Amino acid sequence: MSIIIESPSRTDKTCWAKSLNSQAHNYYAGHIDLAHHCDDVWYNVVDDVNPQFLKHWKEFLGAQRDWSSNCKYAKSNKIKGGIPTIVLCNASPNFSYHDYLSASDRQDLFNWTK
Repeated sequence: MSIIIESPSRTDKTCWAKSLNSQAHNYYAGHIDLAHHCDDVWYNVVDDVNPQFLKHWKEFLGAQRDWSSNCKYAKSNKIKGGIPTIVLCNASPNFSYHDYLSASDRQDLFNWTK
């Protein structure tokens, strides 16, 4: 359902993902703030979010339907979900999803993500 695109910086990953439909996507850069999440979009773009801080991994990458987010300093959000997510990341330390998933203690998450 979803895709992780990992490549060097400045290779127009963001431009490509946002151009698929310029108005029908949620865009999250640097961190996930669901306060402005819209349920009536075709896809999500998660750009340069450190994988260890992607709180709702299976909900975003698995396109899970009807889930809730309980953020520490905000009210709970109900997310309709069920849409694919494009994850964009640089092949660099702390941002490489491949390196994050390749850790021996994350083998189950790696297998689920494949």
